[in-house]
Amino acid sequence: MIDTELNRGNRILGDLQKLLHPLSRPVTDYKIYDGNRKDGFCCDSSDWEDLRTGGSWDGQDRHRWFRATVTLPPEFDRRFVEFSILTGREGQEDAINPQMLFYVNGKIAQGIDVNHRQVVLSENAAGETFEIAFLVYGGSKPGSIQITTELRVRDLAVERLYYDLSVPLQAARVLRGRDEASCRRILAVTSSCLLYTSDAA
Repeated sequence: MIDTELNRGNRILGDLQKLLHPLSRPVTDYKIYDGNRKDGFCCDSSDWEDLRTGGSWDGQDRHRWFRATVTLPPEFDRRFVEFSILTGREGQEDAINPQMLFYVNGKIAQGIDVNHRQVVLSENAAGETFEIAFLVYGGSKPGSIQITTELRVRDLAVERLYYDLSVPLQAARVLRGRDEASCRRILAVTSSCLLYTSDAA
């Protein structure tokens, strides 16, 4: 019974994870500058090289600036919108992963690494345009980096439900085989929610 409930919970979490970002749009066209110039986030970039993402870059111990102007599409209106970056090295340790400084409209917004790959652009989108710039340090590991970026909507209601289920299910998995009574109590509290979301899916 416990294993059945845990397996069902894992399936529902997987389904919810797919619903976290119902809309997305790739960002593919950039101006790039190889090197670390201090004013790279705000200087004139008209003479920088044009780049369409999808290729690879040997970034070992190198810096590269990326600049783009992005406008949120109408279908993102009144939604929570974030900018997401992947490098092709997800799942590896921080020490050998690319590190970035991310700027929005000329102001530093946050750092980017393997554990922090999203930047909030708007909590209630309304067709805004953003000047995006990020400085990438390729890290210490040899090999290629593949920068992939997109705008995407995050469904906050689904996110809340995901974590409301994820945390007790993680606790139940830890307690499985150690404290069966507590494990059963946790699953009993979440079972009605699990049944409801399973039927809704």
